[in-house]
Amino acid sequence: MKPQLPSRKHVLSAVALSVLLLGAAGRAKAVLIFDNSGRENGRTVRDPGSAPGTFIFSVAQDTLITNISVLNHLNAPGSLRFVIFSHPTETLLFASASETFGADPVGVDTWRRSDDFIFALMTGQQYDIGAIADVASSWPFFVPVVGGPVDFTQNGITSRTQNANFANFANPVDTGHGGTDIPLRLEGFAAAVAEPASLFLLGFGALGLLMYRWDQKRLKSTGYRLANRHSCAVKGCEKRFLCTTRPFS
Repeated sequence: MKPQLPSRKHVLSAVALSVLLLGAAGRAKAVLIFDNSGRENGRTVRDPGSAPGTFIFSVAQDTLITNISVLNHLNAPGSLRFVIFSHPTETLLFASASETFGADPVGVDTWRRSDDFIFALMTGQQYDIGAIADVASSWPFFVPVVGGPVDFTQNGITSRTQNANFANFANPVDTGHGGTDIPLRLEGFAAAVAEPASLFLLGFGALGLLMYRWDQKRLKSTGYRLANRHSCAVKGCEKRFLCTTRPFS
């Protein structure tokens, strides 16, 4: 019985599928990677163009962030600009465009989320991160009851109870630090780690290519060549296989 092989189309289709699935499995997704809220025990009231910010004391590994969210109360409809400053140089590194938000009911705080952007927090660097409003606002905070400072760490990002203070909505500046931790959420990209299923798909694709090349060589060594399946002269030949009945001339 003459050897028969799956068609080149079927083999390469299987390989292509495995590569696509591998890419989908390894793709990073933007997720919530930092949230220091839930400990609030105080509140600061600010005039338009003034706001507290969160001091990021340390970053353990390079991290891409895509969104900033702050928790506050707006007394009237207004706009926020989300900002990132270096520390301790207090150099403005990022400032969003004005983003409009509604007023809050009495006694209600709201998480306000920035539009999407991309910013790299670098290993070993310190930052002041938050937002500044163009209307009167109030901001909850956490202050240590005894001693300090107090750190909060999540996914290699650490905030410390040494809050920043921002001023000037039109041209934001970092004006100094206090002794509280301001609620902050950061979204970004979690590290993509190859899962067993991904490794299997990669291996499957490589195996398909190796098998195809090996069978080509084996058929050639036995005196047969692959014929075009549409021109096969053998009666009853299955079209889903490549015919191998035509010897080399």
